[in-house]
Amino acid sequence: MSHRSFLKSISIAFLLITAGFIFAEEKSIEIIEVPEDESILPEVEIVETAPPATTSLSGKEAVEHNEFTLDESLQRAAGIYVEKAPKGHSRLKMRGYEMDMIGFFIDGIPINDIYNTNIDIAQIPVFSYSNINIQRGAASALYGCDASVGLIELKSGIPDTGRFQSGLSYDFSGSDLLNNSYDDSELFNSGITAYALIEDMLDDFYYKAGASYYDNGGYSPSASLTTETKKVWLETILSPELYGDSLSSFLISNASMLDYAAYDNSWRNTFSTGLNLTGKAGLFIGDNAEAGISAAFNYNRKNSVSYLCEYLSTWDFENEAWITGADPAGDGFTERDWEWPYMYDWYVTPYYEQQLDSLLIKTNIYLRILTNSLIWSGSYSNWFETTCGGRISAEWDMADWNTLSAALIIRNDDHTESESFYTSLPPTPLQKYLGGLRPSDEEVPHTIIVKELAGAQGAIALEDKISLSIVEITAGCSYDVQFFYKNNGETGYWRQNQDDSWYYELKTNDISSSDALIFGSRDSFNPVLNIDLNIVPDIFTINFGSSVKTRFPSFDNYYTDFVVMGDELFREELKNQISWNLNLGAEYIILHENLSLRCDIFYTSYTNKLEDYINKEAETVYFNIPQSDSYGLEALCFFNAEVPELLLILGSLGYTFNVGSIPGQAESVFTYNPAHEILFDIKAETITEHPTKLMLWGKYSTGAVTYRMKSIPPSTGAYPGEYLEAVSLHSPFFLNCRISQHLPADFSLFFLVENILDDYGIDPFNPGAGRTFSVGVDFDVEDFQIQ
Repeated sequence: MSHRSFLKSISIAFLLITAGFIFAEEKSIEIIEVPEDESILPEVEIVETAPPATTSLSGKEAVEHNEFTLDESLQRAAGIYVEKAPKGHSRLKMRGYEMDMIGFFIDGIPINDIYNTNIDIAQIPVFSYSNINIQRGAASALYGCDASVGLIELKSGIPDTGRFQSGLSYDFSGSDLLNNSYDDSELFNSGITAYALIEDMLDDFYYKAGASYYDNGGYSPSASLTTETKKVWLETILSPELYGDSLSSFLISNASMLDYAAYDNSWRNTFSTGLNLTGKAGLFIGDNAEAGISAAFNYNRKNSVSYLCEYLSTWDFENEAWITGADPAGDGFTERDWEWPYMYDWYVTPYYEQQLDSLLIKTNIYLRILTNSLIWSGSYSNWFETTCGGRISAEWDMADWNTLSAALIIRNDDHTESESFYTSLPPTPLQKYLGGLRPSDEEVPHTIIVKELAGAQGAIALEDKISLSIVEITAGCSYDVQFFYKNNGETGYWRQNQDDSWYYELKTNDISSSDALIFGSRDSFNPVLNIDLNIVPDIFTINFGSSVKTRFPSFDNYYTDFVVMGDELFREELKNQISWNLNLGAEYIILHENLSLRCDIFYTSYTNKLEDYINKEAETVYFNIPQSDSYGLEALCFFNAEVPELLLILGSLGYTFNVGSIPGQAESVFTYNPAHEILFDIKAETITEHPTKLMLWGKYSTGAVTYRMKSIPPSTGAYPGEYLEAVSLHSPFFLNCRISQHLPADFSLFFLVENILDDYGIDPFNPGAGRTFSVGVDFDVEDFQIQ
């Protein structure tokens, strides 16, 4: 971070937290945990909040861990692996499956990017949300087919008292700081985060407003990732001896590989700046109605640098042939440098609720706009997406033991992509023209539209909950339908006007489909069944969940669902992906609710699972495989204890096991996904007027693999598994420690060390930050009133 950027960041942060002094007053200690129903937990008590396959986090808890964005908080959840995508976005895997299989919601709004789920979860703030609910496996039918293998939902909640919270954090990366082997420049590899949140309930009116600003100037990777260590990883993944060569010759012929191996701080060009605003306001109308509106605005710009180390002869499942590259040194190692000049994401949602005797009706409508620009290969790729829709749901208490729920969900999506470029650098469409003459670079427009895609999706769902003695049964089904009505631009034509100027004419591709059972381009029925057995009331519970959910192909799948053969364009029909989810869980609460044990055994199987490969023309080709399985277990322990008048201890410990496979293949197919993880989160707090808090949390991951060539395959025919072998990746242990001291006037000072052991991530070519230090101040006052 430059001195000028630092001063600008400090100024913005100062404005956000100065208002805290207005509300300063003395408060007694209060430990707050927010369960799924947003009620307040007693200080030393564990309360049942969700089935074993569900995790509920809170915005207040996130701030205690110095987490301000969704990617940071989700790293503490079982069954979730957060990673940096090639383009610098933060993405996640849930039980081995990618984000396109997961439903994302904010206050009921679906935020999945319809093109290819290219949302950046590092751009979503969490401190202003009351709850972050994570459901793994079988999910309610009332979400439709969006939650194919699970869902993540952020809820704003309704304040029950006045509260103001703000804070400032200064972070700097210095892997060798504790060893006194750093140089002064390390201290400028730093960042700053400031946030503020205000909420209140004024008679029948309530409101919430939050703002955060961050400016991260990059990071230093772990000091243990030395030049020699990097060379070992290169030799392990690339296997240069397989091609009768050596690593030295690879390094000489690949400048990016040499930079990676020799340069100790090659991640200095990774930075991000962002501004997040959230707001919600509502009014209770009488005793049985509520109306309000919620909105959010997110801005981000970033630059990302990482490396991809992989040289595989790809097996073309469709044609049963190998696709072999020609240059292991060049094709096997790539530097990925992406610059995002801007990313904007905003939404607005009016909502209304009405209680009519035993019938509760909820409605909302929403508009979401996402736009961004990406610089790569000498051109600007610009996206503009709009999503609008609504939801109406009803709950009817037919009897004390029976509740019937229904939902109608509608959304419409539009994706437009353009390319801007300099006249000296030809745009991507010039590489793909069909027919006509190729215009010179100086004669074409500087910005052209290359894709226009549009579609709609809807669902009708019914769900019935029956409660009989110790048994609660929930059964439901949704009918989901997708209309894909615009697909322009897979291959276009350069045309000449009468004045000899050039323009780019998009090609309209066929969007017909045979996958509709009733109507639409595609449709499906998605049943869900859940059974809860309260064997020993409030002590021992067993849960069984199952669902069958369809994942329709995305806009990206449709767009690339064409292949060029000669001068003709052929459609390769893709099938719907269908997931079969099974969960068997149990929870045991003992020791007067001071100890809770949870376990969930899960199995997910996909039929017609979509996969992809890169063909000889360097184009992505999607195809369906018959089956893909994921299975494992999650075991969690929650505990608390109190030393009277001295100390309060709360914590959790967990273990997850998750592997995936394609039947008939011996190797795991979930690359870069840990098979085993141990998670822990412990907080100790003194019971005094101005408490001291010590927090330790972290995660140990192991069992992640990637693939390398075991031997060079022939050009055609032969089972692919014979020529590939799995290679174990790094097994990191991330340990974090935060110490905070409460001061008079509701202020707290804290010191945080992240990655104490200075480890690096699973992927040594995208290792993440090494040891990082943070210092800052938090201000939190409750029960205030605006005069």
